[in-house]
Amino acid sequence: MTSRLVVVDDADPRVQYGPGWTAHSYVQDNPGNGGPPFQGTEHTADRNTTVSFTFTGTMVRVEGKLDVGEVNGRRDPDFECAIDGKSIEGIGFYTSSANYTSHLLFCTVPDLPDGEHTLTLNAVTTGARAISVDQFQYMASPMINIDNERVLVDATSDNARYSSGWESKVWYSYTYGRGESAILDFVGVSVKWYGVAPNLSQANGQSTAGYMVDGREEVNFTLPGIPEGSPTGDFRNVLMFETPSLSPGRHQLKVTHYGDYLSTPLSLDYVVVQNATIPAGSSSGLKVKLYIFSPR
Repeated sequence: MTSRLVVVDDADPRVQYGPGWTAHSYVQDNPGNGGPPFQGTEHTADRNTTVSFTFTGTMVRVEGKLDVGEVNGRRDPDFECAIDGKSIEGIGFYTSSANYTSHLLFCTVPDLPDGEHTLTLNAVTTGARAISVDQFQYMASPMINIDNERVLVDATSDNARYSSGWESKVWYSYTYGRGESAILDFVGVSVKWYGVAPNLSQANGQSTAGYMVDGREEVNFTLPGIPEGSPTGDFRNVLMFETPSLSPGRHQLKVTHYGDYLSTPLSLDYVVVQNATIPAGSSSGLKVKLYIFSPR
């Protein structure tokens, strides 16, 4: 499988901001169940302003955070989106501060003709509350080089093979079985593994797992539990672990679950692979194979 779904952080210089945006780093707040912002960064505005992103590809989307209230019966803050100067309908359907969440999809434009496009988001606010931009994603044209991009791979795609020890939900896969493993073959220099922490009364405590790169020493990590008093529903976009920087080329990642049915399961929502310029003789771009096995 070759993925060309590129993730562009809000701090990337290709994202162009109008006046009034403030950059934030090391952000760990988690309103709602969406999880902290990608890379821990976001741009926030409490005034009317714009942000735009130009790309070459066939699809684009923008995510962020919206602390919504009402002023004179209208949503505040609000936003409008446009692609290549043409207005499009937004997706952000949260209408009250009770639904305040991160990783909110503001707008998406699928099925664009392959080529260069510009997505623009116009923030409309009285200044009482803020709107935040977290990331853009676009489906890169096969005509452009993405060797040094971050690429998102949805692990619930048809390319993932599951054994009887794993279960699937709409957007992610998970296992409670001790010793269950997943193997990821990739080309790049690092992997970020994102999962889901299910909010279940019988299994919401911390658990443990480990990962191994290219057969080297295993690194243990914690699968976070759900804090008491948290909102109902699963917690998404949970960064389970990140590999260290590796030499550019082909690598194999093995992840093993060491928990049980009374703790947080090992889950896989998606991975973000950092591509790199691959030395001569190696295949460029991201190629991923995901195999999930039951313990013997």
